[in-house]
Amino acid sequence: MSRNDFYLLVFICFLAVTGYFIFATGAENTGRIVIAGENGEIYSISFEELEKTGRFSKEFTSAAGPIIFTFAPGEGVHVEKALCPDKICLGSPPINKNGQTIACVPGRIYATVKTAAERGEPDAVIR
Repeated sequence: MSRNDFYLLVFICFLAVTGYFIFATGAENTGRIVIAGENGEIYSISFEELEKTGRFSKEFTSAAGPIIFTFAPGEGVHVEKALCPDKICLGSPPINKNGQTIACVPGRIYATVKTAAERGEPDAVIR
């Protein structure tokens, strides 16, 4: 291995570590947890509100019966109880980063983490 190969290897490792920290900190939970169903958004709470409120559970009515979501500061949201036949959503880990989703397909209900821009607010207005 020549000196230039060593420098190239060190530079690539530096880029990889820097990129990891940029993307790991860029996916912080800055948005809102949104529960939605067939008819659109049912419930929404920001992570700031969740920190103030503390841990709580909320029941929603789905096509497959009641489903209980548990909201917890630092963890996000996860499905506590579901009466759908498959119960796949019960095995999903808590979601707390932008873009993550838990779906109960038979119940036609899902929870997702959205940023302010994804909630339909314009990025800019041009006149």
